[in-house]
Amino acid sequence: MLYHGVSSIKSNGIENYALKHIDQESFYNQMTFLKKKCNVLSIEELLELIKLNDTPRKNSVLITFDDGYENNFSVAAPILDELNLPATFYISTGLIDSSMMFWTDILEDCFNRTTVTSFDLKLGKKIIKLRLNNFLEKIKSLQLVKKYCKSCSKNEKDEIVDSIILSTKIKPSEHSSLNYKKLNWKQIKKMDSNHLFTIGGHSTYHDILSLQSIENAKKDINLSIDLLEYNLQRKVFDYSYPEGQRNHYNKKIKDFLKKKKIRFCPSAITGVNKFNDNLFDLKRIMVGFWNLPFPFFDKNLGK
Repeated sequence: MLYHGVSSIKSNGIENYALKHIDQESFYNQMTFLKKKCNVLSIEELLELIKLNDTPRKNSVLITFDDGYENNFSVAAPILDELNLPATFYISTGLIDSSMMFWTDILEDCFNRTTVTSFDLKLGKKIIKLRLNNFLEKIKSLQLVKKYCKSCSKNEKDEIVDSIILSTKIKPSEHSSLNYKKLNWKQIKKMDSNHLFTIGGHSTYHDILSLQSIENAKKDINLSIDLLEYNLQRKVFDYSYPEGQRNHYNKKIKDFLKKKKIRFCPSAITGVNKFNDNLFDLKRIMVGFWNLPFPFFDKNLGK
């Protein structure tokens, strides 16, 4: 299972339009269901089963979070703790204890709050007119830009983000929504001290690893792990790929992570896994995102 945030607030405009932050009640209901009907494993338990070549029980699940949003600590963690459910939190460490935002949140905030109704944007060799007259136009334009940015180089992506900030005349701010707020190191340390929770890396600034040179990708991974290990005062063995689709990581990235003693690095490709699947290519289900359903609410298991 792949979550990003668990929200206790109502969205404003197109903020959280794709439901990256699932609502608190839905999350609680899903976790209660997993507690009653499924076999929820920690990474340690899964690795022990693999070591013993002992197949997990049917409907075995790992609960994971990507990015490092503050509501992981204030909303999700108390629910998981109450239900005694293990979970892993993958953190983009360069944004912690800073006013910086994830680039996707910057774009969303700019498009959401701007009063500009249209502007031209250079995407590759094309000049695209983005229209922002209403809710649907803003979402359509945002999706177009995000899709392009997830396929271009980091430098080009950064230039596009800067251009949109100028064109929309918005100063992006994490104070625009509680959903944009990130964890701080004190919160991460407290989560790490809970035996239920595992903390792992998720790049430094959430830049796609495969769209950088391998040298820069290695620096990115090294810095993200160093920041975690310095603040947690322990070795880090877990990681997940930013964005995590098939074109966002490759063999060189996987080999370097293994060299760093990372033992487990799931993708964000939708699907379920077999027991003998590669631990650096595991699929996850991004519950709620674009209304992707909770996979266990079906005719076989019931609600």
